[in-house]
Amino acid sequence: MARGILDVIVSDSMDDNEIILVTECYNGYAEELQTIAEGAVVTLKKGDSEREVKVLREKGDECAFHYMEVGNETASELGLVDGARYLLEYDAVDSTIKLTRVKVSRAQVPVRVDRTSAGKDRITIGYSLLSQLGMTTDNSKAAVLKDGKETAKLRFHIPENELDGSFRVPSFVAAMFGLQDGELCQLEYNQTTKVLQCTDKGLMLSCHVLKPRNRSRSKSAASATRKKPAKGLTVTTDRPPRLPLRQAGPRNGLPASQELKPAMKPAEGVVFVKQPLVRQKPAASGKRHRTAALRTPRANRRPAGLLLGVNVTPGR
Repeated sequence: MARGILDVIVSDSMDDNEIILVTECYNGYAEELQTIAEGAVVTLKKGDSEREVKVLREKGDECAFHYMEVGNETASELGLVDGARYLLEYDAVDSTIKLTRVKVSRAQVPVRVDRTSAGKDRITIGYSLLSQLGMTTDNSKAAVLKDGKETAKLRFHIPENELDGSFRVPSFVAAMFGLQDGELCQLEYNQTTKVLQCTDKGLMLSCHVLKPRNRSRSKSAASATRKKPAKGLTVTTDRPPRLPLRQAGPRNGLPASQELKPAMKPAEGVVFVKQPLVRQKPAASGKRHRTAALRTPRANRRPAGLLLGVNVTPGR
C-alpha cells in the first residue's frame, strides 16, 4: 500500500469525474503515490462515502507542498475541506484511495530572535515553512498564549522569498519563554484549533484570520446619516440656508459691490451667498491680478468661503 500526505484544493474549474495529483513539490513530505499512473480510474473513499474518478498527473516543480485538486461536487460528496491536509493510502489491488484528515503538522527549525524595531510586534515565518506546517497566508494575526492566557498580540510577516523557511520571534517573546537565538524548536500547527506552538518551550500562538473590510458598507452607513428629510417636514437650524455658489458679476444679477459688503445682521429680503475665491492666471508682467470682485479695501476683505449678506431686490 502506497501512502502520501497532500493538501486538498477545491476548484470550480475541475471536472467532478477527475482529480489532479501533484506529488513533485519541493517542500512536501516523502510519499509513495508515484505508483498511481496517469489516466488510472480509482475510487476515492472517506468514511462511508466514495466516488470513482480518473487520475490526471501534473508536474509541480515550483509548488511548495504536494496537493490534490478536486471539483466542488467531489469535495461535497466526500466531505473534503478546501486547504485541509489529508493522508492518502492507495491500494493497487482494488484501485482505491482512502483519505484521512491530518490535523497536525510538525517541523523542526532554529528560532531567530528579532531585535529590530520592525520586528518588535510581529512573528516572521517563511513561506516554505508555512506550507510545510499546513498554514495559509490568511493567517494574519496571532495571540501569544502562556499558561492558557493571552499575553500579547502580534501580526504575521511572510517574506517575499518563497524558499524562505525562517522562524523569527520578537525579543520580548524570546525572553518570556527562554528562547535562545539559533536554538532548535519543534513547531507544531493544528489546522482545527489554529494554534501554532513550540512544543518543547511552551510557546503557543493562536492564529486568527483577518477578513477584508467591507468599504461599501461603511460608505452606505455614512450616507445614511446624510439622508434628506421627508417631504413636508420642517427642519430647524441655526445656520443660514445653503444656496448654490454664485460668481460675482452682473450676469448673475449680483453686482460685485453688493456681494462684497461686510457681514451684517440679516434683514428681511437678505439672502446668504457663499463667496468663492476666484483667481486669474498671472499676467505677462509677472504680477498677479484679482477679479473685480476682489478689488476691495483690505479692511472689508473676508476669507474665502465666508457667508456674506447680500441684498436682493424682490421680483428678480
